[in-house]
Amino acid sequence: MRGRLDARREAYRASGLRPITWVETLPHGEKMALMAELTAISLNMREARTSLLRHGARAEAAEIAALCGADISTHWTPDEAYLAVHSKAQLLVLLEELGVEDDRAKTLKKDALASFVAEAAAERQWAPAVLSWDRPAALGDDDGEADGGAEEVAAEPEAGDREAQDEAEPEAVAEALAA
Repeated sequence: MRGRLDARREAYRASGLRPITWVETLPHGEKMALMAELTAISLNMREARTSLLRHGARAEAAEIAALCGADISTHWTPDEAYLAVHSKAQLLVLLEELGVEDDRAKTLKKDALASFVAEAAAERQWAPAVLSWDRPAALGDDDGEADGGAEEVAAEPEAGDREAQDEAEPEAVAEALAA
């Protein structure tokens, strides 16, 4: 990411144009890529553990994804390596989400089932909903317990904590935008 922004900075400097004029001369796809890169470098999506969800950061990411029309399934679908770590029960649930109704799937061994789910996902260009930003983070399971077994999900970190986590990020954004 930083390498791409460094290359863009050099191209901007070599152009001799002012920032807005230089951006205006970029093809639409390049403008969108530049915006995505600047956004990505300025967002902090780190979460220390599953019991400390940063709802504010997730909401920002969801808003950006909605504005950009982001859809992970256009770039990635679950492959066998991703699916291999899931239990057979989880794989069957994924098949339900896919809308696949094949009784033979229940009789397959786990490795064959993972392969079957990967093929079905690729055919439908589908990715699990949990990987999408257009839905809120799951706060609990069917039993009402929070993820990771914690009693409750912690709120957004205090401003001081965020600043400590993000101390290097503003400098990177400033450098990327420097004239």
